[in-house]
Amino acid sequence: MAQQGAHREAPQAALRIVRLDSLAALEAASWNAVVGTGYPFLRHEFLVALEACGCACAETGWSPDHLVVYRGARLVAVLPRYAKWHSRGEYVFDWAWADAWERAGGDYYPKSLSAIPFTPASGPRLGVVADESYAAVIAALGPALRASGMQSWHLLFADDAEVAAWQANSGRRCSNAARYSSPGAMPIMVTSRVSLPA
Repeated sequence: MAQQGAHREAPQAALRIVRLDSLAALEAASWNAVVGTGYPFLRHEFLVALEACGCACAETGWSPDHLVVYRGARLVAVLPRYAKWHSRGEYVFDWAWADAWERAGGDYYPKSLSAIPFTPASGPRLGVVADESYAAVIAALGPALRASGMQSWHLLFADDAEVAAWQANSGRRCSNAARYSSPGAMPIMVTSRVSLPA
């Protein structure tokens, strides 16, 4: 029996994942409060501009399919994501992977991609508020990524700390090459950095 007057923490609301087919559906201030100001390519203004000008849209093969994470009514995490039917505009040349996978009888496309369209700059991809568990967010995103109906999920040009967090908390091994963990499992490709000649 609990002591009288003992402090009990209220249970936290479960994490809830919401899919957005346009970033314009979410207020800029809400998204930007999660991602901060340190990396301009993850800012709401930049990503919405790519959608509004027609760079990131179904017609170019970059169909917005963003994931946002709420705890109760509070936005706690954001992940830009796109449905892709080709590999153009990624600066990761995986056509040989796609060809090999399809010659082996698999379907490489459509694929789910977390990246900044047409921007081969390393940086964060998953934005999480400071007082939320990064590990819990990644664990909650796993089922949403698997339920997307896509053939695979790719995380491109993420910084090293984020790649390590996905590897530690997603239940999958990630590296700079594709890893297929078991028959029937969703393949994941992670490219953390690309070094260009000086």
